[in-house]
Amino acid sequence: MRSRQADVRIGTIAFGGEGVGRIGEKVVFVPFTAAGDTVRVEITEERKRYLRGVPLDVLEPGPERRNPPCPLFGRCGGCDYQHLSPGEQLSVKERQVREVFQRIGKIPDPPVLPIVPSPEVFHYRGKGEYHLRRGKGGVPAFGFMDVRGGTVVPVSRCLLMDDSINGAANRFFADVLADRAAVPDGRYVFWSGGESAGPGLPGEGLPFPAVTRQVKGVSFLVPREGFFQANLFLAGTLVDEVLAAGEWNPGDSVLDGYCGSGLFSLFLASRVARVTGVDSDGPAVLAARANALARGLDGVVFLEGTAEETVRDLHGRGTRFDAVLLDPPRAGCGRSLLETLADAPLREIVYVSCNPATQARDVLLLVEKGFRLSSLRPLDMFPQTKHVEVIARLARS
Repeated sequence: MRSRQADVRIGTIAFGGEGVGRIGEKVVFVPFTAAGDTVRVEITEERKRYLRGVPLDVLEPGPERRNPPCPLFGRCGGCDYQHLSPGEQLSVKERQVREVFQRIGKIPDPPVLPIVPSPEVFHYRGKGEYHLRRGKGGVPAFGFMDVRGGTVVPVSRCLLMDDSINGAANRFFADVLADRAAVPDGRYVFWSGGESAGPGLPGEGLPFPAVTRQVKGVSFLVPREGFFQANLFLAGTLVDEVLAAGEWNPGDSVLDGYCGSGLFSLFLASRVARVTGVDSDGPAVLAARANALARGLDGVVFLEGTAEETVRDLHGRGTRFDAVLLDPPRAGCGRSLLETLADAPLREIVYVSCNPATQARDVLLLVEKGFRLSSLRPLDMFPQTKHVEVIARLARS
């Protein structure tokens, strides 16, 4: 396509983080823009119904635009919204949740509650995943992938990472440069506050490297290569919001699908009679069992297996649950799992997701199967980025 430029006024920010404007009859999507901006855009993609472009210059800034504090913003793929004021970021995300449930979930008036802000909007991440790649002549680059996902952008200090991660990452790369670390190209994970499991926990002897995380005064062992909520300042609030979303009666039997290392299970265990956690990540299940043992909880069982197959098997053997908690990866739940749950005599489902699009898709299926969406609570677990966490509650109609 021949190079083409145009001046575009941005009207809103779409789900996914791109600004939306118009050129003639076509919508144009432009990243790193703010509502009210007038920007000069180079068109990079032209389709029948829309265009995509990159901003060349901000001719007139919108009212909520600010100078991004990181000099790598726009190159590094880690942040999307540093150019927006903190209040605008929250407003954008809350509106996007409403719109995605209208568009994908087919719910005309989604019950979206006010978004919960993060107490800290920088240096909040307790885990960082870095990339090491050697270019021509073996010269290494260490940092995060660029906005296109093909090149490593060198990063010496990330404003999203806890500074203990920045320090550990810099020491690691210094060793690489000095040939003190003979490590291959690849992905390297760093956690805040140290790398090893603390003494005194029964899980210290797990057959894999582990780290400890603290949430609401409770210690959790987590596989070093595993998943845990990254926001150091909002993980406890996320737990509180999940506990507030469901009824969780004392006699309940609860399924915790995609339980990971047991974050939600351990807090639910004091509210209900029995919790069954399921996850396909074997090390995470072992860590969850160790975490329950450390807390002296005997009403919690953790099973290794896919949620789809394990729940279908439990259902086939007559196991019944009163309520279900789901926290799947970004791809959402498998259709077979949702259909099995829809056929079960459940009272409610609390569904936690960092991807409202797949969450809305899954909620649509559950609503069609007889559930009613009663609330959506967004949480800004990922400030400066396009991502948002959402807790949905569904009850039997």
